[in-house]
Amino acid sequence: MARSVYFLRQDLSLAAQKSPEKQRFAEKFKRAGIVLVDSTISEQSWKRVIEHSVLLETDIPAISGKPFVERAALRAMHRKAVTQNKTPVYLKDTIEIQSDLLNPSPGIVVDIDMVPYTIPRHIIPVPFEASYLPTITPRLPPPGKSRDEPWKGVLPIAFGPVPFDVPYTCKRIERPSLPAVIQMTWDPTTLTAHAEHATWTLRTEGSYTLVPDPVTNAWISAAGNTTFILSLKRDNDPTGTMFEGFRMEHQFKIERIPGSFNEGQVLTSMWSAPRE
Repeated sequence: MARSVYFLRQDLSLAAQKSPEKQRFAEKFKRAGIVLVDSTISEQSWKRVIEHSVLLETDIPAISGKPFVERAALRAMHRKAVTQNKTPVYLKDTIEIQSDLLNPSPGIVVDIDMVPYTIPRHIIPVPFEASYLPTITPRLPPPGKSRDEPWKGVLPIAFGPVPFDVPYTCKRIERPSLPAVIQMTWDPTTLTAHAEHATWTLRTEGSYTLVPDPVTNAWISAAGNTTFILSLKRDNDPTGTMFEGFRMEHQFKIERIPGSFNEGQVLTSMWSAPRE
């Protein structure tokens, strides 16, 4: 079992529209965050429990340069921070991610409550709000791949009730005297799904550059950008108009910081937050 603590900075540009007749809503904002990853690897599976606490810039001094921060205090900062923006782009709870060791198609584990029946744990797509978090991607190279040969991966992503299997391509890049990095690029494809009495299309653009930990497969650091463009055509619209319902342009930088965490505290070892 490995427990990692990350510091995250994000620039977000969001736009949404409920129908062609409605006014388009847009907002831009910056934010920070602490991400906790509890990773367990067994012979055949890789389980991660991830918690993301959104922070305002004004909250960073409360954790920077301190030996620890209470998790209850982090959650309180998170609840305050997510009310500052009109578009709810954040994880509403801790998530449990399950995959096999190569991480080809990770998903969220949910329990189906059907007492007295015993139902196997169910796997659902990752919410788009988690698509950039550590260990969600990338898929690890399949056996037999040479070190300079690209490989493919797929991330099941959900936008509310609408699921998509989003493909991407990875390439290992060697660096003299430095750890190798993985360049992950979303494939330029348009995906289609039908849900909630509408036809949806998704275009995904962007790429990450990440430094993987050779022991735990967790990220050491990563930086990149993603654009999600979600359009829809409602079944009951006689005009058949396809319109852009949601767009997210996202830039991020995340780094693993010294320390760990337990049930009550995040131990940050007097870590100091970098200047923006």
